[in-house]
Amino acid sequence: MNINKNKNMLLSDTGKDRITIMDTENGSVIKNIYTSANGGPHGITVCENGQFLCFSNTYGNNVQMYDIKNEKLDKEIYTGASPCHIIGYGEKMYVTNSDSDSISVIDIKEKNGIMVISSGRMPHDIIHWKDSVLIAESGSDSMGIINTSEDEYCERVDLKCSPVHMCIIPGENIIAAACTEYGIEVKGYICLLDADSMKLLERIRIGNCITDIAADPDGKHVYVADAGNKSIYKVNIISGLPVKDMLLSGFVSSISFSEGTDKLMAADSINDLVYIIDKEKWDVERIVRSGKDISHIVSL
Repeated sequence: MNINKNKNMLLSDTGKDRITIMDTENGSVIKNIYTSANGGPHGITVCENGQFLCFSNTYGNNVQMYDIKNEKLDKEIYTGASPCHIIGYGEKMYVTNSDSDSISVIDIKEKNGIMVISSGRMPHDIIHWKDSVLIAESGSDSMGIINTSEDEYCERVDLKCSPVHMCIIPGENIIAAACTEYGIEVKGYICLLDADSMKLLERIRIGNCITDIAADPDGKHVYVADAGNKSIYKVNIISGLPVKDMLLSGFVSSISFSEGTDKLMAADSINDLVYIIDKEKWDVERIVRSGKDISHIVSL
């Protein structure tokens, strides 16, 4: 089996204990990969060598490695409590453990855990930038930074609101974080940080309950999923203003699109739907029935 860049999307079908591989052109299911015991897949990544598809198994407190060539589950590696998101970086994987406030570091070649690094409260998303991995710490309203050379937690940046997902703006030294401020009124924000100094530059007020963010390759816009308003926004980060919005349905849990395509994917985890959107025409091209309780969508 091949997992094709710009042609496939991967869905975490948490309610059906599986990862679904779908064709982005027609929305057809290519393959369902079922987890082992105590399923609850969330974060997904494909290792840099393309050999393994890896996903965090939230309820089972482990990461599972799927051998792409031989089409079988290969290894189960235990992590902290409620592993959430996962990223491959060189020969290692980093996993956020949302209920034990830590990051598990895994050796991909040896297929075992190396160490556990303490983080801020409720780590969620994780991305890499240069020689660091950046952590969205939802419970402490911050972004944590781990130096991958020493695998040490080295800095925490106060965002003043709860981040769930982050992205790098192409061609710019800017990190954008999708955040929500919880209080008497629930408010959504895009937090922009200078990627070199890791300083908070600006907070853009947008939407209600922000669940995900994806950067446009043009280096000027981001797409934001707002579960509270059942919408997707296209936001100009230079002006700080939304330039387009689209009302969908249910709970928009995750969005993603592949560089080099004009398609934006959005998962509705309440109605078990995936919207395939032409981002240039800003129109829904296709609605596909998906699995149950989609927690994360990745377009390759």
